[in-house]
Amino acid sequence: MAAVRDRDQPPLRRDDSSVHGDLDADGGLYDPLAAEFRTRFGDLKHYVATDHLDAPAYAALTPDDLLDVVAERSLGWDPAREAGIALHMVSALAVAGRIGLTAIGDTPSEAQALYRELKQTLDGLAAKAVGTRAHPAALAQQQSVT
Repeated sequence: MAAVRDRDQPPLRRDDSSVHGDLDADGGLYDPLAAEFRTRFGDLKHYVATDHLDAPAYAALTPDDLLDVVAERSLGWDPAREAGIALHMVSALAVAGRIGLTAIGDTPSEAQALYRELKQTLDGLAAKAVGTRAHPAALAQQQSVT
């Protein structure tokens, strides 16, 4: 996970961060030598991340659709557990059919399961949205056949 330093903190030299790691905004510690992130409580976290979760059908969805489904399924970031999904590039959903996300869990399989659940949910939601938002000419043709 990315390390974040406080603005007022002087930058660490390259050799300092490789030995001591960097504190994140919540007091966790990233150890670059071990490639591990531990929370402020010392818990090891695992993640699956992408900037390119995309499909042409996703362009039929709005950012509100995405945020609603994440909330309904309780997939969002849970600060008490320090686990869940952090979304980014949400505005690219309706424009490019793409989002970015980081799924963070206590185990590699939990992080992967969060990622898979959001992807499967988006796939289903997009398929429904494409079906209900069909092109007007296609809808007219369907109506003339019946």
